[in-house]
Amino acid sequence: MATSFNPDTQKRAAKRLAAELNFSAAEILTMSYADMVWWLTD
Repeated sequence: MATSFNPDTQKRAAKRLAAELNFSAAEILTMSYADMVWWLTD
């Protein structure tokens, strides 16, 4: 996974959180990018 941050990558991560982990948009918007990455990795 790329360590450089960009909005497109964050958007894809957010969509995966919503689709795979059933996070709400409100929950995702309060997360930092690092938190998103943490949830999507084991």
